[in-house]
Amino acid sequence: MEGIHQLKTDELMSLFEQELVDCDTKDNEGCNGGLMDYAFEFIINNHGLTTESNYPYKGIDCTCNTQASHAIKITGYEDVPVDSESALLKVVANQPVSVALDASGSKFQFYKSGVYTRDCETSLDHGVTSVGYRTSEDGAEFLIANSEGNILVERFNGVPVEERSHWRSFLVKLGAENLKGVKNEELLVACHKSVYITYTVFGDVSVYIVGKDEYDELALAEAIFVITSALKDVCGKPPTERLFLDKYGKICLCLDEIVWKGLLENTDKDRIKRLVRLKPPTEF
Repeated sequence: MEGIHQLKTDELMSLFEQELVDCDTKDNEGCNGGLMDYAFEFIINNHGLTTESNYPYKGIDCTCNTQASHAIKITGYEDVPVDSESALLKVVANQPVSVALDASGSKFQFYKSGVYTRDCETSLDHGVTSVGYRTSEDGAEFLIANSEGNILVERFNGVPVEERSHWRSFLVKLGAENLKGVKNEELLVACHKSVYITYTVFGDVSVYIVGKDEYDELALAEAIFVITSALKDVCGKPPTERLFLDKYGKICLCLDEIVWKGLLENTDKDRIKRLVRLKPPTEF
């Protein structure tokens, strides 16, 4: 609802889950869980949901506040056909979609980053939001936002999963050979087998971005500029390795936020071009 409201009005409004926890108890069970369709039915019959500021989240079952004013209403909802990836693609191309998945397995619970490629089970027990997708040779890779609003981003755009171990060692070797003498935020760009590489040193940290097709050298340079700017904002200065690790959690949240808000597009291209100091051989 928040995402669709923003698409329609260009206003991002935070609705509050606590109202569903406290008041949607006919079919759902508060903190013990429930189903999305039942929640949508409640919102329709309740004539909307209030905002987070009007109904603070507590994370426990409380008495329903029937006096809360309603900020956003819906008049209906529609289920995407079961087991139809093509139908889901059509919908998520236009708006965020509520998705149920099986999160009971240890592989999912200990997942950290990248595209989740394990087999998907069908005992649905967790709700997330699909906010978009991109196509690759392996099919459609979905971007998933969890309840905290953090997007799980595929770092190696266009690089197959089985090749990423090779790429990690390749990038370390590439950086060791070319980052000597480079000043902070001076960018190096290269190309390897139709894949573009942009990298830089920032304090004691080396930052690499790899992409292909529309993720060309300039696009990746724009992205790395925003990322290093975010690191500077969080750390207050070019980080030592110790400072970077101390701030790691906040850095991750900050990077998630700039991706979520689309801030990777708001960059100074002229400054980026001035920062590009060295271009290694085109092919390695």
